[in-house]
Amino acid sequence: MIVHDYFVFIHFPRTAGSYLRRKLKKIDRTRGFKETHAKVKDINFKISDKIIFSIIRNPFDWYVSEFINREYTDFEKYIKENKGHMTRLFWDTYAIENKFIHDIIFFKYEDILQYKIMHDEPFNVTENKKDYKSYYTDELIKIVQENDNYLLNRFNYKF
Repeated sequence: MIVHDYFVFIHFPRTAGSYLRRKLKKIDRTRGFKETHAKVKDINFKISDKIIFSIIRNPFDWYVSEFINREYTDFEKYIKENKGHMTRLFWDTYAIENKFIHDIIFFKYEDILQYKIMHDEPFNVTENKKDYKSYYTDELIKIVQENDNYLLNRFNYKF
């Protein structure tokens, strides 16, 4: 998370947040720039005084990235052992006292990738993986649909 005098960037894992953090670090650091690993609930600031933004990713794609990044070997086992992990992490990241913060601006991961393409910036290893759809069977699709339904509906993501 980056807390600045004017904004808060909440870094959700596996969403190009490291890339955006590097970009944000280039701004004027004399204006209350603070980088922290805290979650929203751990920060003492008046939310209405700041623009709060983050990046979200299609859960189907997110699980593949997490699977590759964590160097698991069996995708089916990974999905079955981590049912709903992204949704739980989402609530843990963006909620205060079990109440979701509604005034967060979410950018989609796909838009960040498009920006990188337009500016001819390099991709990291997990961005060069094969299409996430190739990892899924019908059974695994159903598991993600059932357990991450909230995120799929909220951000209008499909398989």
